Amino acid sequence: MCYSATLSREIRELERDMNRRCLESDYRIYLHPDQEADGDRSILFKDRTSAFGRPFWPVVSSSNAQAFEPQRWGFIPKHITSEEEAKEYLKQYSTFNAIAEDIEKKQTYREAWAKGQRCLIPVTSFTEWQHVPIEGKKAVNKIPYTIGTKEPVFTLGGVWTETALGYRTYTVLTTKANPLMEVIHNTKKRMPVIIPKDMHAFWLSPTLPLDYAKLLCDPYPEKEMVAVAA
Repeated sequence: MCYSATLSREIRELERDMNRRCLESDYRIYLHPDQEADGDRSILFKDRTSAFGRPFWPVVSSSNAQAFEPQRWGFIPKHITSEEEAKEYLKQYSTFNAIAEDIEKKQTYREAWAKGQRCLIPVTSFTEWQHVPIEGKKAVNKIPYTIGTKEPVFTLGGVWTETALGYRTYTVLTTKANPLMEVIHNTKKRMPVIIPKDMHAFWLSPTLPLDYAKLLCDPYPEKEMVAVAA
């Protein structure tokens, strides 16, 4: 599953990479409370960022395909009305990721999926852990791998929703692992859905037939990916 990602880009670079704008009034929203805003809001998430911290991410959604908007990682249903409820909900139901193969069957996501509420989550890498047995022990070594593509910025496919909390939230879709990811993520054998650049407009179109959207969730080609053990 995908619970850790980076977006090591200056904001202006990201805008050029994806040919979309980010409102300056949104810059501070992306900051971790311990960070200070610099003059041009240079680096977004240069370090590994965990979904469990519920960061606001610059997302491109089907409701406005021309701009970034801050959405919070972790899909929160509309009946959740407070931050305390949201935290408890995410402890009980981990909605940071959603399985693409059966998303239309899951009560949490099926309405958003049916309405075409898809989004693009830009990243420069994500992290998965390989489990290596230790001889004579039940424990395993967990080796982190930094994984990317041949593009400086690539996009994960997600589904977004409105909330009663004053902001939108999203989940990252996952699919079966390609051969490279089977070796790295060798327990669950899953990987995030990666939407190719030439498919962005299709993915964001609310009128795209859902059967076609499911095809875009197929595993990304391993020959287009790179992985380095940390």
